[in-house]
Amino acid sequence: MVINLKDIRLMGKSEQDFDFDFNPVSEVCDIPGVQATLPIKVSCTVYLTGNRQAYVEGEIYLTLTGECTTCQTPTQKDYVFSFEQDFSQDNEYGYIIKRDAIDLTTLVMDELALQMPLNFVCGEDCKGIGKMEF
Repeated sequence: MVINLKDIRLMGKSEQDFDFDFNPVSEVCDIPGVQATLPIKVSCTVYLTGNRQAYVEGEIYLTLTGECTTCQTPTQKDYVFSFEQDFSQDNEYGYIIKRDAIDLTTLVMDELALQMPLNFVCGEDCKGIGKMEF
C-alpha cells in the first residue's frame, strides 16, 4: 500500500483519496477460533501538508468470523476502525516518508493490533453457555 506523493503533486492536487485491498502476510486477529476475512479493505485520504510532510486519515473495514468467545455460537461481525497519522521525512520515531512515498502497511497493521476487540461475542445480550452445576 505504497502511495507516491510526487504523483499527487504532479496532478496539481494537495489531497487524494485511495482505496486498497489488504492481504496481510500474518494473522491480524489473535482471538482463538476467530479469523479475519480477506481481503481487508482500507480507504483513506492523503493530504500533502508540507514539502516533507503528509497527513493520512481513513478507515479499515474488517470482517471477523469464528465462534463467540462466550457461547461458542458461529458468528460473523463487521468492524470499521478509523485512523489518522502524520508522516514526515524527519520523524525517526514515527511513520516516515521515504523517496517521496509513504507505505501504509505498518500503519494499518499497527491500527489493527490497537483496535482489535479483545473478545469476540455474538451480541451485546449474549448470555454465555449457561451455568455449569457440580
